[in-house]
Amino acid sequence: MVAGLALAVKAGGGLLLLGLAGAVLIWAYTGPPLRLGERGTAEVIAALAWWLVVLGADFVQRHHFFMIPAVDAASFALLVAAITLAQRAVPINPAAAPKPQWHLVLGAAYAALVLLAYGWLAGGVALLYQPHQALWGMVSLPVSLAAAGLLWRTAQQPQCALLAWRLTVAAVLLHGLSMAGGLITVSMV
Repeated sequence: MVAGLALAVKAGGGLLLLGLAGAVLIWAYTGPPLRLGERGTAEVIAALAWWLVVLGADFVQRHHFFMIPAVDAASFALLVAAITLAQRAVPINPAAAPKPQWHLVLGAAYAALVLLAYGWLAGGVALLYQPHQALWGMVSLPVSLAAAGLLWRTAQQPQCALLAWRLTVAAVLLHGLSMAGGLITVSMV
């Protein structure tokens, strides 16, 4: 928190606002009276929190807000939400594993979230909100689709859930790094 405040002093008040928004999200997720974490909102909170992280990183570099990173961050944030969703499929206690119908719903929700993330990225480029170099983030699509396929199978093979979660984490990292790599080339031109 001290490091964040010191960085906000150097970067500007906008970073302080983003940090405050993050603190409010954390409080709303865990603190009374809201305790949103107990109400099945982990995916939404995770997406918003990581969206704020990307905005904060950009603000530190620019010292002002800019629309392109806000649009770019949405696909990344949606994929982070997919991590939380995939984690729900991993059985903590295999004897108390959810019913197969739950995995089908989970698989469908996961697939929809992943398709929304990549659709957002492609749509943002098509609508010229993002530079075409952002499409490097699509490199992670096959990894996300493999995870989605495994989640569909967890109803019959529960051991697939952990691999699906790991692939989801890998897809998010690959997505963020490849998109960042593509966007770095924009500044080099």
